[in-house]
Amino acid sequence: MSRPFAFRAFVLGLAALGCGGGDDDSNATTPSGLAGMYQTMSTTVSEPCDAAAMPASNDPVYFQIKDEQFLGESYIALYPCTGTDPSSCDDFATIDFATAVGAGTYKSEVSGLSTDGSAAPTECNGDYSASEIKKATDGVSVVSSTQSGIITGAELCKLGDGEFTAQQEAAIKALPCTSRETWQAARL
Repeated sequence: MSRPFAFRAFVLGLAALGCGGGDDDSNATTPSGLAGMYQTMSTTVSEPCDAAAMPASNDPVYFQIKDEQFLGESYIALYPCTGTDPSSCDDFATIDFATAVGAGTYKSEVSGLSTDGSAAPTECNGDYSASEIKKATDGVSVVSSTQSGIITGAELCKLGDGEFTAQQEAAIKALPCTSRETWQAARL
């Protein structure tokens, strides 16, 4: 189920209030096996996504993955850190609400639409971000991609009351992939 960006941002904000970067959530009911501190060993970026992957600086150099829970749903979150100690981690997750999709893989998705604020827009901006955190032999791989562009059509640009229609979701996910970043990280 996809939620509009505004709803997700609200939920992410509520979750962040109860989840600091340096604490473990003892209420998480399903341990991922990925919780812990990591060091990014390599980063590549493709812009657009089908371009050759180019080396990039490792940012963040360190991060923490935490098992968390919100409204009875277990998930993992990734917090950037300035050092190897959990106390150096940000209070806000870079990747949040990543849920299990099988085989040691967790996925987070955020969709959004924005308009010019007119009563009946026929053109809007769509954004779709997906992040996948996958268990590797000595750590994890993290792949984050962004799709964005212009969507046309009054029905597709109509902002509703909390959920996108199937047609809106399909239009957003059909946007071109503008960037993909891949981190290979080792567990500390």
